[in-house]
Amino acid sequence: MVDGPEIGAYVGSRLGVTICPPFQAIGFLADDKRPLAAFVFNEFNQSNMEMTIVAEPGGITRQVIRYVANYVFNNNQCRRLTVRTKKRNKHILKLAPRYGFKYECIAKQFFLDDDAVVFRMLKEDCRWL
Repeated sequence: MVDGPEIGAYVGSRLGVTICPPFQAIGFLADDKRPLAAFVFNEFNQSNMEMTIVAEPGGITRQVIRYVANYVFNNNQCRRLTVRTKKRNKHILKLAPRYGFKYECIAKQFFLDDDAVVFRMLKEDCRWL
């Protein structure tokens, strides 16, 4: 596991966006130091934290999910974790519920080129703790 602002820059470059401070970021590397998964956490308001993810196939393991859940819900004392994705991102729309996220709503015109689908995970619903 690694952390720091370079993780935010990596996530931003992979997604074609600028990740603006303040944020916290953690990343997971393969034994050969290749990035496997990177997470940026921002919009922390003492109850909720928003998460942005980039990952290679197979990069999000059960161990990684447990680490992230502990980081969000125990280390940062959040009550909920929010993830947003583009409405056309069918892969994440299927994957988020498999990891335990619940569909919450559609945010119209959230992205310049698409609506956002909002998912949430509450601490009491998190099966990874």
